[in-house]
Parts: sequence; structure tokens; C-alpha cells
Amino acid sequence: MVTILRLVEQVTNTVSEVDKLDSHMVLLATKPKGVDGARAERVLETINIACNKNTLPSGTIAQDHAADVVDTSALNPGGIRVGAPAMTTRGFKEPEFATIVDFIDRAIKVAAAVQKSLPKEANKLKDWKAAIGDGSGYPDLVQLKKEVTELSGGYPLPALIE
Repeated sequence: MVTILRLVEQVTNTVSEVDKLDSHMVLLATKPKGVDGARAERVLETINIACNKNTLPSGTIAQDHAADVVDTSALNPGGIRVGAPAMTTRGFKEPEFATIVDFIDRAIKVAAAVQKSLPKEANKLKDWKAAIGDGSGYPDLVQLKKEVTELSGGYPLPALIE
């Protein structure tokens, strides 16, 4: 678990202090990257990465990011929750985790760019979801989805191994 956290911190620098405990879940603060957890969750869905939007408990984020991540509503969460068991069950090791962290970072950057491109009056989640659609209109997301599919294809689910 420490390896996963180290990799996530290298990219985001916003791992929850709660996740420094022995846990199989990682809370990632996405607001410092320019998007809330709902948008991060959706953009990751478009490239076939499963996660959950998640509020971040008060006092769990490093002080230099705390002001950016204050959660006042579960409808506008400050981050996402990613679980490691699904990845380790497939046989992923540190190199694959590093690749997944890169996928997440790249997708969140696309989500932030889409958010910035919307006019101020179209700043609601429904407007953003309409803009992102299924991701097929964004070459970076199409490429990411292809890379995710290629990576996961080499690691079948245990139940599907004959």
C-alpha cells in the first residue's frame, strides 16, 4: 500500500493523510487539479477506470492544499476514492500502478481543460457532462481508453482464467 501512495503522491501531491494508514483505499483530492470528484469520476468512467467520487474528511489533506479541498456538500465532493484490491487481484505490480496513476492524472487534466473551456453560466455538472459526453470527442480520452484497454487486457480477471 505504501508503494501506491508514493506513486499517487508523485503525481498529485494531494493524498489524504487518512490514507497514510494501512488501508486498501486511496483518497485523492482532485479539486487542486481543477475538478471536483464528480467530474473526475465521470472522466475516468469514459476511459474504463472505476472509482467513486468521495468527500474528504476535514483535516485529512496536507495543509498546503486544505483550502482548495473544503467539502461543504456530498453533491460537490473534493476527491475520488480508488481501491487497490481490484488491481492487485489481476496481478498488477508497481509498474502497472505507476501507469494507472499516469492514466488518472492525464484524464483529470482533460477534465479540468473541459471545465475551463465552459462559459461561466454553463458551470454546472450537467453542462460539463454534456460537454464531455462519452469521451469520444476528445482525442486524449480516446487514446487513454485504448491504453487502459491494452493494459487490462494483459491481466485477465481471475474468474476468467481457464
